Parts: sequence; structure tokens; C-alpha cells
Amino acid sequence: LNMPHVVWHDAVKEFGNKLDAYGEINNETSEYYFVTGFYFSSEREPHVVVDRSLQFSNLAWKKLTPKGYKMINAFDVTAAFTYDSDAQNDGLHITGPPIRAILTKFFHHLCQE
Repeated sequence: LNMPHVVWHDAVKEFGNKLDAYGEINNETSEYYFVTGFYFSSEREPHVVVDRSLQFSNLAWKKLTPKGYKMINAFDVTAAFTYDSDAQNDGLHITGPPIRAILTKFFHHLCQE
């Protein structure tokens, strides 16, 4: 759930370099997940915008899924809840119903078998 701060502070290339350092996952013994960026309905900070969130999410998808990481799509969940209902009081930190939905998605992954 570090993605909002990554979108805010990191350059795309810097984030890509960080992802390159992640190793391959043996899915027979472990499961590793990453959460996509959120849909931001306000722009509190200059870099915290929907387009950058999508850029970073797509980069994470391209670099991590081939290594065995599984994606939790937080972007669509947070898009379904707009500013008024997602408790995005400060324009950056999304709490409330979207986080509960994201955690539910995570548990569905864990309990699918």
C-alpha cells in the first residue's frame, strides 16, 4: 500500500529500477502480491494524478507478474468509490470502504482453493 507515496515522490524510471531488484517468486512455496495505484479523485499534490497512478500500475504489472507476483487491482475498486464515499479526506490517503474491498479481494485470492 506504498503506491500513493511512490506516485507522489518517485520518477517512473526510479520506480522501474526498484521493481527490477525484486526477485522471482516460487509460487509453489510462497505467494507475493502487489497492489496497483489508486484512482485519485482529487489532486492534492502535483504528481498524484490518475495518469501517473496508471503509469506506475502498468509498470508494476509488466515487471512483477512475469516474476510470479500476483496483482490486487486497487485502481478499479477506488474508481468505484468517489471522493465523498472513499474517505479521501486529504486527497492522497484513501481509507474507508475501498481499503476494505481491497482486503476482501486479497482474502479471495488466499481462499480460492
